[in-house]
Amino acid sequence: MGAVTKDLHERDRQYTTDYPGLHTSTGVKALLRDYTKLRRNAYDKGDYDALVMAIDLEAAIEAARLTEKQREVLRLVYIEGLTQEEAAGEAGIGQNTVSERITASAVKIANVYADWREELAMDGEY
Repeated sequence: MGAVTKDLHERDRQYTTDYPGLHTSTGVKALLRDYTKLRRNAYDKGDYDALVMAIDLEAAIEAARLTEKQREVLRLVYIEGLTQEEAAGEAGIGQNTVSERITASAVKIANVYADWREELAMDGEY
């Protein structure tokens, strides 16, 4: 008898959500909503694509030069999983301020993705 050389569980480990428009704040917000799922798939299920997406998002956040207040709101909402109302209470601000900080952060991150896209296009890779 021979050994099976096909990975029978590869599909179970793959993260299949597509994020068109990461150069837009809407696309970035969708990716942020799935951040913990991406990391879980990357590290618990061995999904290489999810790992690359998570690392790219982390690099984009770093490159976006968010304020500490913007980072705090992203952490509360997208990592700790709080609602905007709960995050507002935790941060001692209004829910509208949480929403504004998320949107401002998403715009900054989207601009980083747009810059990367432009660089790839100039290099002929996009």
